Amino acid sequence: MLYEKQPFYKIPRDLCLIKYRNLPLREYDKGLDEDLCCFPTTAGLYWLKHEGTQKKFIGDLVSFFNILKLETFVFMCDENKPWISKFTSKRTDSKALTKALDYFKAGKVRTKFNGGLLVHTFEFTEFLTHFFMLVRCDGGFSYYHFIDDKNDFVFSLLYSGELNVMTLNKKADKRLHSLLSDSNFSDTGREYSDRIG
Repeated sequence: MLYEKQPFYKIPRDLCLIKYRNLPLREYDKGLDEDLCCFPTTAGLYWLKHEGTQKKFIGDLVSFFNILKLETFVFMCDENKPWISKFTSKRTDSKALTKALDYFKAGKVRTKFNGGLLVHTFEFTEFLTHFFMLVRCDGGFSYYHFIDDKNDFVFSLLYSGELNVMTLNKKADKRLHSLLSDSNFSDTGREYSDRIG
């Protein structure tokens, strides 16, 4: 299978916009001086928290995806901007960030690539470790979302370790509710989000 040859695959942004229409999008309107946002219709919107180290968080996140039987994700920024900013690409103040940048550069994700990345289950732990490091070290990374191959869920990670989950249909929403108790994630209690349990 193709997935076994490399950790992730680059998808041009225009193809992602056509194929993964439920990924959130955002564009700045100069005339209105505001961001215009486009979000999918959801069955539920949840904010989940996790108690533990970053390593445990990533491990439990991968386990959670396995419980949900999710095998492939496409990651993309909701804005038309490159994955790696020029500023971030030159930073040397963190060994973990440098390691993350090297990981993405090895996959040919550099300062001009603005498309999506297709990631298969065997690479989740490694990918999410480096992805989360970019989320924590680059404020613009808080607007990256990822969607599963069945079009059931859209996720995003905050630098704090909170996980945003949008369920895209009632069946997925019911599945999330029934399986969340088997994970190490719980409801944050955030305002303007749905409750679990």
